[in-house]
Amino acid sequence: MNRKLLWRLCLSISLVGVVLVYQINELSIYIERRMSYIDSQYQEELRAYRSQAENLVATADNQALTRWLEQLQNEEQVFATVVSINATSLTSPILPDAKLRPLIGAGRELKWPIHLHHDNPLMRVPFEHSSNLFLIELPQRMRPGKWWPATHLFLHLILPVLIFITLSLLIYRHLMRPLRELEQATRSFSAGDYSSRARPTLGDRDDELTRLADTFDRMAERTGNLIETQRQLLGDLSHELRTPLTRLELAIDCSAQEQQCQRGRMQREAVLMRQLVEDTLTIAWLQNEAPCLRKESVCLTTLVEAVIDDARFEFPDRRIESALRDDIVVSQSSERALWQAIENIVRNGLRHTPPGGRLGISIAETAEHFLLTIRDQGPGVPEHATKLIFKPFFRLDKSRDRENGGFGLGLALSERQIKAVGGEISAHNVAAGGLEVRIQLPR
Repeated sequence: MNRKLLWRLCLSISLVGVVLVYQINELSIYIERRMSYIDSQYQEELRAYRSQAENLVATADNQALTRWLEQLQNEEQVFATVVSINATSLTSPILPDAKLRPLIGAGRELKWPIHLHHDNPLMRVPFEHSSNLFLIELPQRMRPGKWWPATHLFLHLILPVLIFITLSLLIYRHLMRPLRELEQATRSFSAGDYSSRARPTLGDRDDELTRLADTFDRMAERTGNLIETQRQLLGDLSHELRTPLTRLELAIDCSAQEQQCQRGRMQREAVLMRQLVEDTLTIAWLQNEAPCLRKESVCLTTLVEAVIDDARFEFPDRRIESALRDDIVVSQSSERALWQAIENIVRNGLRHTPPGGRLGISIAETAEHFLLTIRDQGPGVPEHATKLIFKPFFRLDKSRDRENGGFGLGLALSERQIKAVGGEISAHNVAAGGLEVRIQLPR
């Protein structure tokens, strides 16, 4: 089964997820690195502290240097000291080498990045004019990454939510567009526009939703055709019943003596009306209900010969020539449906064949089908009418057909019965004159 939409959704969501994780990780590393440097303003303050310490060292007043460092430590709440290049403390009390050397080694330059998740580091600021060092623990107010917690929250929570909301909106739009078109087509169809279709509005798209639209269009086409056929059947039936009903009314309005004379006419009109109603109901049942006929094996040769015998009795002044093979069996078919269909076609051909004329019947076979051909010597039909003759109540000569008791339902019934058993029927004009009807049945 084609599941393009499923794979498209899986691929897009997976791709967005992988790209999102990778990009957020890279972006986090980049922003964290950019935020890890001490602001230039605070670097200048630390250099200013270094300059004050260097000036005090130059005066050789260790007590003044010690007081200044104590004041600085109290203000900033950090550790600070000044040491020589040989790791000797220049302040009082003098720190032992065992403590100074690790401090010097751990000190960081001002331009180095600061780890945002560790304690404040010890900063090492060399003197400009000597080899001494100013060591100070980075004050909390100078610590970089002030906005890192909020940035981290945005990158790892708010940004993914926004991206997935955007992705959800795109997927929703991708899914809802064909559904809206289908809804609009359904509304139009329910409002009476039976030509409304959903698939043409979806363009070149090909996925599960377009298959749904195709299914709807097939349903709409079938339902629309059924509704139009029902309307046409009702209109044609009411039109056809009007004439015999009028005749019955006239016969009823006659005197008792005239009614006795008209009794045969009334019976004939009643029979015609009953036949008309029965045939119309059969057509409606075959077309609307899609009947499942009882499947059985049918000897096509025997069935056609029986139809020919009845036709010869009914039309003794016409010749029927047949070319049939023995024991042609059609499986999974319906004898009743085939009998009625073939009988209607044979009678229709004989009715239009002039007295003394010939009706030819033959059966051919292929690897997959049997082809039953019925050819008359009538006037044929106009080329545009070769398909119209299978529509209910269609007649080329309405007055003559009505006089013969026909209502234009025979071929329509035959077509629906042939289709009910899985066959096909078509009509073609013969160059030498007459009409040829071909019935194709699956073997």
